[in-house]
Amino acid sequence: MIMRRLGLLLILLVSVARLQAQVTRGKIVDADNGNPIAGANIYLSGTYKGTTSDANGDFELRTDEKNISMVISYVGYISEIITDYAGKNLKVLLKHKDNMLKEVTIGYDAMSRDKEMKIFMREFIGSDHKCIIKNPEDITFTYHKKDDVLEAFADQPLIVENKDLGYTITYFLDSFGYRNNFAGFGGDYFFKEDTAGLAPKEIKKILKARDNAYFGSRMHFIRSLWNNDLDKQNFSIRVNGDDITYKDLVLEINGEKYMRYVYQMTVIYDYNNGSYIQQPDPLKATFIARNGFYDSRIVWEGYMALQRVGDLLPFEFQPVKH
Repeated sequence: MIMRRLGLLLILLVSVARLQAQVTRGKIVDADNGNPIAGANIYLSGTYKGTTSDANGDFELRTDEKNISMVISYVGYISEIITDYAGKNLKVLLKHKDNMLKEVTIGYDAMSRDKEMKIFMREFIGSDHKCIIKNPEDITFTYHKKDDVLEAFADQPLIVENKDLGYTITYFLDSFGYRNNFAGFGGDYFFKEDTAGLAPKEIKKILKARDNAYFGSRMHFIRSLWNNDLDKQNFSIRVNGDDITYKDLVLEINGEKYMRYVYQMTVIYDYNNGSYIQQPDPLKATFIARNGFYDSRIVWEGYMALQRVGDLLPFEFQPVKH
């Protein structure tokens, strides 16, 4: 009788999980000739979750996510970003990238590629990480001497091995710019666990490093705000020197949560790491999710702005130490 009840309970739990997760199906084709594209990457940005299209350009992805962007990408084509995909049948038309000849500075005032790569690794990956870009030859640099601006482009996804955190990240770099000690970059990416064959001692070290990357991070803050446990997680928020609370900042609409507009707020973690958040649009609240996802329009400054690709964690991540 007990085993029968356990079996019924298991069936019920599986059924509930299936109800929560919706299947998104689609076909990926060349926008110019309508031919199917096999081997295209379909993934939810910032997660482990993804798949590839088959020989007919078809794909299927089961997920309960509905706010994280779905990215469709293939070498030589412009990536498509889809936000309304849950449970739908999609037809995705990928357009060819223009084969533009990128400007390369030459002559006595050119920056050496070694120096360009050093700046890129420091500002894109971070200076304190054991990360390797497996295909650095796919990065093209452009240096504008007059404005002292370094830009980077990559037609191929960058394959980043993060030995510290035990991940391989596939990063589709959309933009990178560096000027006057200020860097900005953007793109979509997905994760793959890279800990196979490691000894328990090495796994323990990696798990500790992941926790260290998480606590005090942007993901940690957004999750804490969503869960209304800022105090428990050692966060405090101040605006114009005054402390503000969850009720002051979070707006709940139809089960979703949003951060009310505040032009600039100070976020303090563990009493010493100060960060600053700006929301550029006063007419629109900022969406936040339980897993740490947030509207990308937020501008971060201070400690949290120092986090780079070497600090990234997938949205599925949960710390060992709570």
